[in-house]
Amino acid sequence: MKNKILHILKVILIIIISLIVIFIFLTIFTYCDQKKLTLEEKTYDKAFLPVFVIPSIDYKKNNDIIGISLSFLKDDENEKIIEYTVLFKDEDHPNSFINFIYDIYRSFKYKRLIDTESFFIYFVKSYDGYWKAVSVDFPDDYGLEQVYLEKKVKHFSLKIEGAYFEKKDNRIVIYINTWNHMFSNKDTNINLEKITLDYYKTYSGNRVEVEKQFNKNYEIDKEKKEIKDKK
Repeated sequence: MKNKILHILKVILIIIISLIVIFIFLTIFTYCDQKKLTLEEKTYDKAFLPVFVIPSIDYKKNNDIIGISLSFLKDDENEKIIEYTVLFKDEDHPNSFINFIYDIYRSFKYKRLIDTESFFIYFVKSYDGYWKAVSVDFPDDYGLEQVYLEKKVKHFSLKIEGAYFEKKDNRIVIYINTWNHMFSNKDTNINLEKITLDYYKTYSGNRVEVEKQFNKNYEIDKEKKEIKDKK
């Protein structure tokens, strides 16, 4: 009986030590993630920079926005199509145990704990010289009616006319509504305290260039996945 108890205690101790080691690894991994960023910092006209509204609980969990990378897919005198890639320090599932496992999964699959989400905005210049957001395209990160504490968050796609977004100083307002940073033009967390972010670091680079900051084989891995999905 005594030997059995000692064995159980030994197993528990090994599990605890393993969890501590993994926790330390993830902490260091997160820090190194941010050090990997070598994107060129660049300033842009504020008219092209959305204002973000985020539940303050997400910032308290240290999931704030590191910066946003912009890539001009169309850069004419009177028209712009811009790809935005938002970089968050992390994303935390509401369940602590699931989040712990999820962090391990992401560190191996994506080679990062930083969360990246992308969308596109189409701008035209009005007759009075102001840039107007005609439409915003969320290809895989529209949140629909989901709320911050939603545990099983789904990814939706939607293109929304610019007229349906709130504006602040002629800049569109984008709500980040879920723990894994799904976007919307509406606030689905009306009872949660918010942070309004109208200033952040900006970089030059598209989604592929951002991902290659963490995974040099990103394009190869992406191509393999696309081939596998077609089978």
